[in-house]
Amino acid sequence: ITVIPLLAIIVLNADSRNRTSAVFVSQDTLLGETLSQIHSPSPILTFVLEKYIFLTYIAQRYLNQFDPFYLFGNGLNLTNQVFLAQGILVFIQLPFLLLGIFYLIKLKDLLASRLFIISWILIGAIPSGITFESHSPHRILMVFVMFNILTAVGVAQFQQWLVSIRINYLFKLAVSSLVAGLLILNLLTFVHLYTVNFSY
Repeated sequence: ITVIPLLAIIVLNADSRNRTSAVFVSQDTLLGETLSQIHSPSPILTFVLEKYIFLTYIAQRYLNQFDPFYLFGNGLNLTNQVFLAQGILVFIQLPFLLLGIFYLIKLKDLLASRLFIISWILIGAIPSGITFESHSPHRILMVFVMFNILTAVGVAQFQQWLVSIRINYLFKLAVSSLVAGLLILNLLTFVHLYTVNFSY
């Protein structure tokens, strides 16, 4: 109900329609070149080929939103040097994100939560996946929010496991310190990239 006025504005307002047309995937030059190379004697076959290529292109663009190198490697595009890069998420999040996903899949009584989270991620990637830009981080923010929540779940599960195992306290402290140190290192790397490399 609350979204209906927004949908009405998007559909009825000329400026909104112009903006949608300007950023839609159909404006992509590579897609345009590919479609222009279709030469078929049959108009029906041409139509089918165009729609197939168009939908395949959108599907590929959509799946690219989940590219690990984009998420954890060079998604922010702060430098043109691959080894000096920063993704949308810090690299230390990766194992905890995977742990959070594993925990979500493992527990049988979380079906409703699982469906909600999966739907949130799959729907949230659509705006970025259907624009002419290969990646559009500001259009996929809601997905990163969910990735951070899953990361937090993974951290909580790791902490519970660390507390529950019967092992030397110093070992637990060392593991916790290592994780905290890697997180701080990741954050300091980001600050350096953003304030020094990116500016340069």
